[in-house]
Amino acid sequence: MVKKYRVLIALLLFIVAASVVSILVYKHCVQESSTSAVLPKSKYTIMTDKVNIEATVEHVGDEEVSSRHEFEFTLTVGKGTESYHYESADEECNTINEVITKLKSSIVWKDNYLLVPVSCGGGNAARCEIIQVFMVLNDHLVHVGEAGIGTDDTDYSKGKFHDVYDQLEMNDLTCHADAPLFTIILYERNGSMVLQLAETWDTNLEMYKRNRLFLDSMATLRNPLSIDNTAKLPPLLYNSVLSKYCQKEKEMDHCHSLAKILLDRELIAKLDSNLSLVVPGGLPYEE
Repeated sequence: MVKKYRVLIALLLFIVAASVVSILVYKHCVQESSTSAVLPKSKYTIMTDKVNIEATVEHVGDEEVSSRHEFEFTLTVGKGTESYHYESADEECNTINEVITKLKSSIVWKDNYLLVPVSCGGGNAARCEIIQVFMVLNDHLVHVGEAGIGTDDTDYSKGKFHDVYDQLEMNDLTCHADAPLFTIILYERNGSMVLQLAETWDTNLEMYKRNRLFLDSMATLRNPLSIDNTAKLPPLLYNSVLSKYCQKEKEMDHCHSLAKILLDRELIAKLDSNLSLVVPGGLPYEE
């Protein structure tokens, strides 16, 4: 009797083990089919309306490394003999079919503009997610320029776009979280992006005033040089960059005066070095 139970138990253990192996093999096959089936240079049609858009898969990341696949692909936007190519990535989707569905729903016409989102694939870079803006003028494909993701204030009917000025996103005065990033206002005019300095200044004026009030109060203290640099540098760098970018000479002079009170010579030199990289009225992708 005992021998019979031992045989039954052994048989049950064998069945369980075989089931586990079968499940593992199945999962492996599913994973293999979801990645290896998507061969590099596989092409998918996204749009065939006024403009042809195609996605070419360049690389599929390893799910075991990042818990999700990262799909890297090239977007080709073309009409006739004119074409533009952009590298993009997606790490939110699980399959290439999800990626293609997402692309088809996100690449859209808004009024006269074709909006083509392009992504670095994830991260905290200010312009990781941008939009390539196109128009068709006189039956020719025109690349208007780049813009940030639309906001409530975006008005495509008036050709109004937003972007982020990120020239000093990486600098040697502040951490990344305190970098001097600000919104810039753009309008499409005759097929090109034109910066509106006055609107850009007004859009960021509240932050400038708040920073200035804070900096002015620190400058009146008995020993302002002793104040922690992590408190002084972010608002001073922000106001300095914004003032130079928007060509506000009086505000720029005020920032220089504050720097002489709040910073030592070494930090003033670093501040000047960073500001030398700022081109007044320059677009992020042109610098």
